Amino acid sequence: MGRAISTSFGLCLVFILFTGFSTDEDPRLYINEIMVQESYVQIDYEITFGGFVELHLKNSTGEKIWVKGKVEDTAGNFIFRISRKPLELEKRYSFILKYKGKDYSGSFYNSTSKESE
Repeated sequence: MGRAISTSFGLCLVFILFTGFSTDEDPRLYINEIMVQESYVQIDYEITFGGFVELHLKNSTGEKIWVKGKVEDTAGNFIFRISRKPLELEKRYSFILKYKGKDYSGSFYNSTSKESE
């Protein structure tokens, strides 16, 4: 009897090690808000686990014009700020936030007014 329990436990442990232990919640990024201010664009986001987050900014033709990454040690709310100075006015920009192997997309319009979208 003891050997059967030991073997079952061993098989369960091997199954967990080979398939990966998953929690109730997979890593996820949520884009909470995009604010276009007078001198910068702020992207507020939340991550459910610490990790590397990378921002890819693209112009209206889809050309990648800026990449920035940072490591967040914990889960929580964070921001990326992009200076508006090098961006063209009255143009739409798209971005991708890369986190834990997934892409999260958004966009903003670089308007001449102080605040938009």
